[in-house]
Amino acid sequence: MKNLLLISASIVIATVLISGVLKNGGSPARKTGSPLDGNTCAQCHTSDVSEVSWISTNIPETGWVPGETYTITLSAEHETAAKIGFEITAENEEEKKGTFNITDNDRAQTLIQDKAATHKSTGITPDDGKITWEIEWLAPESDAGNIGFYAAFNAADGNGSTGGDEVFTSAVSFIQDTESSGLNKNSLPDIAVYPNPVTDFTRVKSRYEISEINIYTQSGKKVLSHSNMKKFENTINTEMLDKGLYVLIISTNEGDYSQKIIK
Repeated sequence: MKNLLLISASIVIATVLISGVLKNGGSPARKTGSPLDGNTCAQCHTSDVSEVSWISTNIPETGWVPGETYTITLSAEHETAAKIGFEITAENEEEKKGTFNITDNDRAQTLIQDKAATHKSTGITPDDGKITWEIEWLAPESDAGNIGFYAAFNAADGNGSTGGDEVFTSAVSFIQDTESSGLNKNSLPDIAVYPNPVTDFTRVKSRYEISEINIYTQSGKKVLSHSNMKKFENTINTEMLDKGLYVLIISTNEGDYSQKIIK
């Protein structure tokens, strides 16, 4: 009889876990689909993963400033979902960056020592197929370069199982505002970028040893990474760039240098 009770209890626990009931209270963490997290909620909720643009912020096009606080808005939409949950994180190529702060504690919470945020069970019910969360992100105090925000959303049909749900991912990235954070051309005066405006090429000449050169749009998307690196002088083919304003970031053995360029 005792063994039968133990078996029954195990079945009940397994059923609760499989049905996803416990996930109503928030993501189990590291399910954003970011480069560092890898996984999304599709690992438990059998679903294809669709890309959407459900993240918006008040970070300006010039980039984030160390120590500043910004508002991150998540806006999900699904016509038939009974419940919608999320997890969001922020990271650069090496590690999680900044910390999240919850302004509406009834609907959301933080994870992994404030390095991510997720829903609460009281914040997952859409209104006419739409749901929005607003959270704050405190930028890191030190230079961290390009930072991406990655979120995964689970639109659940409410049938008590992991089947029939739909998973979505969203991502947006921002450069660091080098003019405001001190990471600018005045910190490394012996670097020249010319011609500017650029045509089909631009040259970078440096007294410092160059390790990497990348070009980003004003929204933080990397559009060019220079290969065949030479230590002190490089010619970069910019023919493929559309007309517009870009940020060229040069990494050297003395630090990083940024320069706005126009095509």
